[in-house]
Amino acid sequence: MNELSLSAGSFTGAQPIVGNFVGVSMEWSTSVSYSSQPAFATLLSQISPHPSIRVGGNSADTTWWPEDGHDNNETCTNSYNNSVCCKTQITAEGVATHAALAKATDGTLTLDLNLLDASGAYALQEYTNINSAIGSDSDFIEAFEIGNEPDLFYENGIRSPDYTLEDYMKDFDAAVAQLPAEAKLQGGTFCCNSDFAKAQSDVINK
Repeated sequence: MNELSLSAGSFTGAQPIVGNFVGVSMEWSTSVSYSSQPAFATLLSQISPHPSIRVGGNSADTTWWPEDGHDNNETCTNSYNNSVCCKTQITAEGVATHAALAKATDGTLTLDLNLLDASGAYALQEYTNINSAIGSDSDFIEAFEIGNEPDLFYENGIRSPDYTLEDYMKDFDAAVAQLPAEAKLQGGTFCCNSDFAKAQSDVINK
């Protein structure tokens, strides 16, 4: 299993961004409608030779991969006070659409894994199914991101109001321990909390 150690509050400089870098971030909930459009692929190809395509956003931690015998309403128990439930389906067809976009544009994909379940079980389920849908031809996967904007978990109902960076590190480590050692992983993108922001470079670079 992977073993990553992150120190809350530490900071290191990130690698410089190359001059022709273009990054596009899409919600899991609406991304297929973009990735499936030939015009969108043409646009990305024209503005960047190797676009970085991220699929995640606010819907990342409310995604689920449908399985027989499981009701997504059961997922609510993983959030604080049962207040947040998974509602955005990820399917093999949708993942294949994103893979086709990356190939057509000679770009890369960063795919966000669900961290609503602090044990990392949802992250493992999505990782396993995504890799199964894409198959062995997955060199275009830049990384799997664990959680989206976890610095807002304390106010959006995913975690308790006293949720801290240290708490996120524990959740992150739990998810990492579930995933295969060969998985390309990165920490969640933070939004606005300064305590989290101090560690953003370290988390992303992991």
